[in-house]
Amino acid sequence: MIFWQAFDSICPDEDNLKQDSIKPDMIVTKTCSFLCFLFCLSVLAGTEIFAEPKTIAVVTLQNSQVYDEALEGFKESIKNANLDVKYQVFDVSHKDVFSELAGARNDLIYTIGTAATVKTFRSAKDSAIIFSSVLGPLTSDLNGENLAGVYLNIPLLTQLETMKKLTPGLKKIGVLYNPGLNNSTIVEAKSYAVANGQTIVAQQINDYKDIAPKLKDWLLTIDILWIIPDNIVCKQANIQHLLLQAFQAEKPVVGISPEFVKSGALLALTADYKDCGRQAGEIAVAFFKGEQLLQYKETPPRTTHMYLNRKIAQKLGIAISDKLYASATEIYGD
Repeated sequence: MIFWQAFDSICPDEDNLKQDSIKPDMIVTKTCSFLCFLFCLSVLAGTEIFAEPKTIAVVTLQNSQVYDEALEGFKESIKNANLDVKYQVFDVSHKDVFSELAGARNDLIYTIGTAATVKTFRSAKDSAIIFSSVLGPLTSDLNGENLAGVYLNIPLLTQLETMKKLTPGLKKIGVLYNPGLNNSTIVEAKSYAVANGQTIVAQQINDYKDIAPKLKDWLLTIDILWIIPDNIVCKQANIQHLLLQAFQAEKPVVGISPEFVKSGALLALTADYKDCGRQAGEIAVAFFKGEQLLQYKETPPRTTHMYLNRKIAQKLGIAISDKLYASATEIYGD
């Protein structure tokens, strides 16, 4: 109705055109006004004003500070895109969480954390899922066109370059790994290391008990121990044993979290959980605009934090520059 009223106002009938009161410049002016009206209408049609509210199901472990930070970052990106979104939060620790999720209507599922992501994907494979705060690599069956997100893993080259800056004379980097999970990671790390003037001394393990008696001798063949995310190596008891043996052998350790550095590792690089959430939110915005999730399948974190242990560096005789200490998020052992 508004359209036709506007149309009639600039297109008078033939009788009216014959009247002296209707002048050509008046018709031109009204025509321009109508064209402006059409332009504004087309712009508004392309905004979210006419879009229905979206519903996002969030699967997370509630009362976790870092996961709450990720969700906060996710919501920031959604808000910045002016999307009208309603959130439904599900706690992955609840017994009936996935039956509740199946009964809820949603346009997208956002999962936070490795456990929430793996369990949600296995119970809702046909749903669009975006994740963050996931420590990869993941199990081989976690693969689909409707799954994408942001890993916590720091790019391998970034880690190798940081090691080179901290310990330029230590070139033999030892890695223990489960071949069933991390074989491709080792292949990639070796290629980066060669180009970076370093050598990866990789040792396959299927059970930590197999390497434990031989660990002292193996540590003598390397300059630095690099712990990567691994389902066999990264068990609490195994990590404690590794850190102790490495310290006694006077080998610096690069870990995967601040807790490793607190316990005796020299260095750890970690992702920023809140910014990972922001990145996941940006992927969600792209998804709602019609982009395919497949192109965001393995997104690395863009913000990195470095943790150092000054006491360990001093005991091992490793001189770290003031510039590197200044760039650290936190320094332990002061």
